[in-house]
Amino acid sequence: MTKVSFKNGLRPIDIKATTDEIHKVMTAFVIDTLGIFVTGSTDPIPVWSGAARASFLKLAQQAKTTIEISPVAPSRIPLGMLTSVGDVIANPGKGYGWIWSSSLAHIGIVEDRVAFVEAGKKAIERQELELPEPIFTKGK
Repeated sequence: MTKVSFKNGLRPIDIKATTDEIHKVMTAFVIDTLGIFVTGSTDPIPVWSGAARASFLKLAQQAKTTIEISPVAPSRIPLGMLTSVGDVIANPGKGYGWIWSSSLAHIGIVEDRVAFVEAGKKAIERQELELPEPIFTKGK
């Protein structure tokens, strides 16, 4: 470990405390933004059996938000959940975000007709991130 000395009374930055705080802020930002993305993406999806909207339920759970799904046909909500992947990525020093995919047979047709992923992306365009100030070591 390299020791850095500071002149003029400047205190060194506490790297661990600062990165821990950045991680907390980034994780919260991803969760908040994900909630907006999920709502923006699922609102345009028409509900017939509920499978297409249900493919976002894993992300909605991670974002602590709800999705309205009221099928007019026999429910295929479990199929939408089983054929999808949705997870938050929060790896300090590596990356933050989320992944979503679905192998639901008709999900591509739904996307072509209502562009739900693009709607989700537009919903988060105005999100702004404010990172915390560095945390300095205690003492002189």
